Formats: sequence, C-alpha cells, structure tokens
Amino acid sequence: MKACNTLLLSLVVATLASCASVPDLQSRLEAAHEQSRSKFQEIILETSQFDLFVLASPVTSDASLTIFIEGDGYAWQSRSRPSNDPTPITQTVLALATAQTSGNVVYLARPCQFVGADSRNCTVSLWTDARYSEPVVASLNEAISYLLARQPTRTLRLIGYSGGGTLAALLAARRTDVSALITIAAPLDIEAFTMHHGVTPLSASLNPRDYATALAAIPQVHFFGEEDDVIPEKIALSYLDALPTKRCVQIQVVPDATHWSGWQAMRPQAGNIIVECGNSQ
Repeated sequence: MKACNTLLLSLVVATLASCASVPDLQSRLEAAHEQSRSKFQEIILETSQFDLFVLASPVTSDASLTIFIEGDGYAWQSRSRPSNDPTPITQTVLALATAQTSGNVVYLARPCQFVGADSRNCTVSLWTDARYSEPVVASLNEAISYLLARQPTRTLRLIGYSGGGTLAALLAARRTDVSALITIAAPLDIEAFTMHHGVTPLSASLNPRDYATALAAIPQVHFFGEEDDVIPEKIALSYLDALPTKRCVQIQVVPDATHWSGWQAMRPQAGNIIVECGNSQ
C-alpha cells in the first residue's frame, strides 16, 4: 500500500493540531480507563483473527445487551498518510457507553485499537481501505456472540458511531438476534461517501447499502448532524433508497451537531432509545 495514495479523508486528523500532539498508546489506554471510571471490566478477546479490546459492565440483570462499537479511531495522520496506531484519541463512543445507568453494556473496540498496532494479524489496511472488510466484520461478530453468551438474555442492541455504525449495520445484516440498530454519523453507503469526498473507493471493504434487503426488517434509527460535512445526510438517504421497505427505519437530524461535536446530549439515553417498526411502507 502506498502511503501517498489518497485513500480516504481521516475522520480524526482534522481535530489534531499536529502529529506532535498525539498521545502514545499508554496514554490513550489510561484515558479510556479514566473514562470508564473502573466500573467496566477490561477483557482482551482472542477471536480467530484478532485480539479485541473490550470494556464490559458487570452482568447483573436479564436486561438487553447493548454493544457500543468504536469508530475508525486515529486512522490517518494526514489526508495521505496513515497513522501508526488506530487507537482512538478522543472518547466519544466510550463516553456514550459509560453514561448508561442500566442494562448490560459493552464497549467494543476495533481490531488493532488499544492492543498495539503490532498485535496479531494487524496491518495498516485494517484501519484504511479494509476497515470494513470481511475479516473485521467476522471478528467483531465472533466477539459479539461470545459476549452475548455470557448474558442471561439474548436481546441484542448495536450502537455505532461513525465507522462503528457502518460495522454495526454490517453485523446486524448477518445476525438474527439484533433487536435494535442505532448509528450516529455513520457512512451507511461507503460508495456514496467516497464519491462525496472525491477519494479512492474502499475496495477491500463491505458496504451496508449492499445488504439493504437483509437490514430492512431490523428496527433501526440513524442520527446525523445538521452541520456534519464529513457524513452529510444525503449519504443516509442513499442507503434509505436501497431499502425494499422503510417501515423499520428512522433518520433523525440533530440540530447544530457536526461530525465531532453535539452528541453529548445523547449520553444518558443512547442505550435506551426506543426503536420500533411502523406500519407504513
């Protein structure tokens, strides 16, 4: 893979002043543990292909399991240069997870995040062109099945921010136990996303739009920021157009929210958002 290939806009680099300001892996781990306030247990899940970093609340009831899937993290140092470690620097997703006051909650990181870029089977492609590839989806799916087996319930809710929402949709398309799919600022049509930004297609990745038929019957709501110029609402509408029925899907635009900000108000209730199928087609 050529570092100079204009593969995709970084979804994080715009928030950083320079590479010198990027904290090391240990600092990012410490920030995650501080955010979890010690009420979540750290687990390193050894799936068939990757070691995945997980933070899980104690299993205390038969409430549904809500899994928050991390975004793309610190994927790029610049528009044309991938980072050397995709571990997220900010805690947007983990803050949503740890704000939940009820139910069984899990924060699920992506391959190579928090475990080191030299972890088992990690390659740069896993946070660039192959970030939504079959190995990534299969590994997360394996982890979810393990986590669900630890629960007294079999009701599963998937919540993903940005690229984590893309993966949440891809996971929901292949499972039969997802009761709710919630995405926040997620590229649900990655072809429309790369065309919008005029960058190289993610040829090694799967596209949720291609699985619209399998997704159509799953209760789902997709949130987009009114001021988000990274993932504008039109990308959601492209996904919506592919659905054979619209009765189970909602699109909600959050006033004043950008890709990076405006989601704090969702923290207390993100895991309890009511998602239902309607009667209209």
